[in-house]
Amino acid sequence: MTYRLEDYTQFGGHIEMGTVRNALAYQGVTMPHSGDAPTQALLFGISGGVVAGYFAFEYAPAPPYLHFLTRNTFDPLSKMMDRLGIVVDAKQTDKPDKAVENLVAALSEGQPALVLASYPLLPYNLTEATGDNHYAYPVVVYAYDPETGTVLLSDRAQVPLGIMADELAQARAYPKKNKHRLLTVSLPNMDKLAEAVTAGIQETINSFVGEPPRKPMKGKYGLSAYDKWIEMLNAKSKEGWAKKFAPGERMLSGLMSSYYYANVWITAGPNASRGEYADFLDEAAVILEKPGLKNAASQWREAERQWVGLNDALLPMRIPPFDRVRQLIDMDQQLFLEKGCDADEERVVLKAELAALKQDIKDDFPLGDAGVAVMIEAISESVQAVRAAEAEAIRLMQTAMA
Repeated sequence: MTYRLEDYTQFGGHIEMGTVRNALAYQGVTMPHSGDAPTQALLFGISGGVVAGYFAFEYAPAPPYLHFLTRNTFDPLSKMMDRLGIVVDAKQTDKPDKAVENLVAALSEGQPALVLASYPLLPYNLTEATGDNHYAYPVVVYAYDPETGTVLLSDRAQVPLGIMADELAQARAYPKKNKHRLLTVSLPNMDKLAEAVTAGIQETINSFVGEPPRKPMKGKYGLSAYDKWIEMLNAKSKEGWAKKFAPGERMLSGLMSSYYYANVWITAGPNASRGEYADFLDEAAVILEKPGLKNAASQWREAERQWVGLNDALLPMRIPPFDRVRQLIDMDQQLFLEKGCDADEERVVLKAELAALKQDIKDDFPLGDAGVAVMIEAISESVQAVRAAEAEAIRLMQTAMA
């Protein structure tokens, strides 16, 4: 017997917010201000929205990398559901057989099953597991066939993703705190919608101009994150780009990671999710009856344009090897989103080309000292432009909410 949600067609979207949106849409939830299913942008904004954080890491022998935070990563899923009054029924077990029973029970009751799974252990992510990338995130399981041992998932791709049940079991078993965790969600409490939107907006404002969530983040979070980036681009200290991301393999890693974590990593969105956040503020203006939020939305779209410029400064078209690196990263992402598992072979070829290109750049770096100086100046100017645009966006939000 196959356990399957009837007429399930909800695919695509960002992790967490897109996953919950898909589950709510399948359950027929519509929003009072639109008459349609909740948008991912609305849930994203309620969860805490956009942030900025400069965090450079190095785990030898791998080269250093920059993870620039662009979305709230501090319990966004639980915050969003708490604010909307969504009741979560969570089941967790150390026993694989019981985990299957819980999955079957949810599907039998017609409920989308949100299961926590480790990113590198889901085969379609085509990612080698390392010590620091076992990120656990929710995917929707909407079909399970015990006879063939297969499951169908709804993840970030715009199409169904089919994998073996034992592959999913392995991915579900890895997260120590969330081993075999399964969630089903109730309908939102629409009476809490305005309050939820207000709380999300205030969290975003606080993220940029208030105290950081943790004391060690001071000076690296909010608008200060951009100041830190500019400082490090021009610093000669151990943490400055001249040493930490020195020309060669280290600089390539800094450029690639800056682009990757702000655009295609699973906890990011294109151009730092600034356009998506603008979409949220347009909805918020209607829900809260605060038209000034539309001015803030327009300013966040200006910030998105500045992020386009920053991306071009990081991996510029004028330098062919860097341009090709960016093309390969983007093509890999787009193939997965459009074709899912059917793109595996094409994506493996792209990843092999990227690995070879990285080695070529390492062996023969395309910039001399003068070229590096020009590039660092261009990145610094672009970071400053992003900062200015986002500072104005936050000011407009504060004015609209006053």
